[in-house]
This record gives sequence, structure tokens and C-alpha cells, in this order.
Amino acid sequence: MKSKHLFLAIAALIVAGGLWFARSSWQAHEEAKSSIDVTVKTPDGPPKPGQMLRPPNPNGKFENLTPEERVQRARQGPIGG
Repeated sequence: MKSKHLFLAIAALIVAGGLWFARSSWQAHEEAKSSIDVTVKTPDGPPKPGQMLRPPNPNGKFENLTPEERVQRARQGPIGG
């Protein structure tokens, strides 16, 4: 019976410690996020509440290339590499 209580006490301490570290990490993340001043503008002016912004298209820079230009870029490798 004593080992069961000891196990439960240790498990409770581990959970409490994990929650404490998670909370402090979450608060640090929120402070860093709130200190960044980001202004988003749409072509029609500032976004309205609830308006969804279009995510960037990662393949957009390759859409206007011909197949030969794509092959050439692929053979060049990463920039700075």
C-alpha cells in the first residue's frame, strides 16, 4: 500500500512540474509574440474582422518558368550552397 501512495505522489509531482514548465514556456511565447508589431494590409486596405487572408503560394516563383528554366534552376542547386 505504501508503494502505491509513493508512486502516486511521484506521478503527481512529475505532472505538476510538467504543467509548471509548460505554463512558463507558453507565457514566454505569448510575450514574444505580442512584442512583434506586424501590420497586414490587403489590396483593399486593412483586413476586416473575420476576413481570411490568402496564404502565400510556395510554388509561385516557379509558375512562370518554362520547363527548361526549371531544369536549369534545379541543376544550379540551392542558393548559397
